[in-house]
Amino acid sequence: MGIQYLNSFIKKSVTKEAIKKIKLNSLFGKIIVVDTSIYLYRFLADEALMENMYIMLALFRYYNITPIFVFDGKAPIEKAKILEKRNCDKINAEKEYNLIKSNIEYFNIGEDNEELVERMQILKKKFIRIKRDDIIKVQQLMDAFGVTYIEADQEADEICAKFVIKKIAYACLSEDMDLFVYGCSRVLRYLSLINETVVIYYLDQILHDVNIPFKEFKEICVISGTDYNFSIDNRTNLYKTLKYYKLYKLNNDTNQDFYSWLDINSDYVENIFKLYNIYNMFITDNIELNRFKIKTKKPDQNRIKELMEPEGFIFV
Repeated sequence: MGIQYLNSFIKKSVTKEAIKKIKLNSLFGKIIVVDTSIYLYRFLADEALMENMYIMLALFRYYNITPIFVFDGKAPIEKAKILEKRNCDKINAEKEYNLIKSNIEYFNIGEDNEELVERMQILKKKFIRIKRDDIIKVQQLMDAFGVTYIEADQEADEICAKFVIKKIAYACLSEDMDLFVYGCSRVLRYLSLINETVVIYYLDQILHDVNIPFKEFKEICVISGTDYNFSIDNRTNLYKTLKYYKLYKLNNDTNQDFYSWLDINSDYVENIFKLYNIYNMFITDNIELNRFKIKTKKPDQNRIKELMEPEGFIFV
């Protein structure tokens, strides 16, 4: 998800002012926008979808954090290739999982075989699928808590980024590194419900520390491979792109942009028109937020109990 190697590059290249672990109480009184599907997958993988969603919502309420949950809509046609690959990966993971499970049952292999059990757990997480019923249950819980959720026409990340860019939301909670390419100024990652912490990335400080202007940072990220132009054979990747970028900065004495320089001076760009098209997909200018209303209603405790008691919750 997002640009391969970008997170490791950022972590190695920036000061402690660019990335900080903070307690959730540091976000007291703030609005945050949430890239919801990431957490649905995570909570389903933990076999605790409703439990963890309840904890998340309860923590946000306790710390007076106003969330805007954004659900994914239809993916653009440009993403068909990677979606097909992900679906194949899920099918293969499920086949391997079922094969191991059958062998355990047929050969009476003990379930205390840690290596096999661990492998099955890893595989199971790889073929998780979100069902419509899962979404309905989660949205019912959000309604009961009185928080805002949005079902996007397109993918959630660009709407999330726009909320932050327009300063409606303070930050976006997501694990997707693509948020930086849209220009999202603050991204919250590594949410821990147990420790009540999150790691905040500050885009402006990151750009300052790596000494790359945003336009060129975006160009670097896009050509290195996004969900819309990922490279199966690793023909392009972040570290290769950065080597070319250094040459560009040393040898470009004109006003050429990075892509034009690459197109003339290397064979790194296969199709510059396609590349510019993908670059423009990370522009949020045409996204209208006026149709979305942020609501803050009082939680309906009776409805919350009604939804959570079947999940094993006991309210006193």
